[in-house]
Amino acid sequence: MKRTELKRKTPLKAKTVLKATTKLKIKSPKQIAIDALWRSVTMAKWLELDCRSQWTGKPIDVFVGHHIIKRSQGGEHTIDNCYVCEPWYHINEIHLFDIDVTQYPNREAWIKSKGEL
Repeated sequence: MKRTELKRKTPLKAKTVLKATTKLKIKSPKQIAIDALWRSVTMAKWLELDCRSQWTGKPIDVFVGHHIIKRSQGGEHTIDNCYVCEPWYHINEIHLFDIDVTQYPNREAWIKSKGEL
């Protein structure tokens, strides 16, 4: 019997089909809950800062939360461990140059330390 002639006796689960067609990882319920918690912590921090970026000090509408102490090093999902900034600066400065935001709390302090201002 050819492979094309074989028919499944039980249909594939929607989860399996989605995984196979999109090649995306399906998040576990635990990870979905963690992501929701981090989104709420980030939103609370942003509102606490009067909708401003900690990195540039400018008002922002689009923002990301950055863990000050990395999760892999025991950092928690709390407001005290959340640093809010624009996605561009988060990726292209803070992560790219591995900036310690506890040492340089804003962009101006970081640039001054490099002697560029």
